[in-house]
Amino acid sequence: MIAFTDVRRPIRLNYSTLQMRKVRVAMACAAGLLLAGSSAGLASTTSAWKVDAAGGWNTPDNWSAAIPAAAGDEADLTFDLTAARIVTIDTAVSLGTLKIGDSGPTAFAYTLARSGSFTLTMDNGAAHAVIEESATSAGDTISAPVTLNSDLDVYSLATGKTLEISSTIAANNHAISIGTATATNLGTVRIDASTPFSGTPTITVNSGILSLNTRTGSVTSLVVNSGASVTAGSFVISTSGALTLNGSFSSSFTTGTSGMTVGSGVLYMPIGAVPGALRN
Repeated sequence: MIAFTDVRRPIRLNYSTLQMRKVRVAMACAAGLLLAGSSAGLASTTSAWKVDAAGGWNTPDNWSAAIPAAAGDEADLTFDLTAARIVTIDTAVSLGTLKIGDSGPTAFAYTLARSGSFTLTMDNGAAHAVIEESATSAGDTISAPVTLNSDLDVYSLATGKTLEISSTIAANNHAISIGTATATNLGTVRIDASTPFSGTPTITVNSGILSLNTRTGSVTSLVVNSGASVTAGSFVISTSGALTLNGSFSSSFTTGTSGMTVGSGVLYMPIGAVPGALRN
């Protein structure tokens, strides 16, 4: 017969040992929460278009890393091209940042189009989403419809070039800034859809030119800061909105009850076009 002896040694823990264990447990929990937060957070993928060819967004071989398609991701359409290329959104795409523009010494245009009913959703959580045209760009076009789930900063770093968004921006009442305090819009951002916006956004033009071509824009409010300008065929500011003008604005327009404030800027309007209220 084999006998087993149950030997139980008492574990003695003094107060300092218990405190150290509590600290270690707390640190482990905090680290776990931090890792969980980072995995659930935004900006999880940055990937660049890597082929000198037209192609579909949802083709892995077209990208330097994983396909960027989730909120917070960054997509860089900046590959050096030898001819104008069309990149087609053929899957659901959400991005925190889109950088677009040929990086080569002889630049050719990118066009971001769509297949079927797919759209480009700009979603960077609580942070601003960004559409940036690179300094070396030849002038690029986004023809896919754009939906905003975050406020949007959009600008061109290419002096004298145009970043064209040729479809409606579904703003969902998010703010749109043309240029920022740290990124000067050196070119023109042109929104060229027959209805440029849905979900009336608040627009601030900090630098460069916002062009609505010959179309009608309807926004909650529009702020044009010093040195910036807006041109539009006609413009509607919602009932409770206002136009604040420290740059230049050229359009026929209708304002709401809050009217229009003209600071140090210049207002151009056709003869007979009188806003509801004009303040200086």
